[in-house]
Amino acid sequence: MRKHIFRSVLGIILFSLLIYEIAQACISYRNYRISAQQQLRSIANILTENCTDCNKINSELQKNLSYYVRLTYVDFDGNVIYDSDTDSRTLGNHYQRKEISDALKYGNSEATRDSQTFGKYTYYYAVKNNCGIYRFSCEINNFIYEFSKTFV
Repeated sequence: MRKHIFRSVLGIILFSLLIYEIAQACISYRNYRISAQQQLRSIANILTENCTDCNKINSELQKNLSYYVRLTYVDFDGNVIYDSDTDSRTLGNHYQRKEISDALKYGNSEATRDSQTFGKYTYYYAVKNNCGIYRFSCEINNFIYEFSKTFV
């Protein structure tokens, strides 16, 4: 009888710990995403107000952030003029991408989706200026990655 009670209590404790870890991972993942997005929006707005040179903006991004940010510069017709990761001549027109079309309408925009170029879950923030649109993007780790970090 004691063994049965002990196993039942142990099972409840282990199940409770698993639920706690899942909840902790959810909270951690949400905080991570919100923090990364706020940080990227802030630095993007500062850099695009004070500079128009893509290479200089990209250099400042990499120097001031603890994670990698991709920079894409798009003209008002959606043509990619500059990309920090890929030859811009190989990229298609970006006019229909949500963050670009909304930035044209509202001045800035954000979106989270799988990257059409790299196939990774990505956060995008786009800012319109007098010459075109700067689009900043960073990979957002998925929930499974964040959950696995709680056990390591």
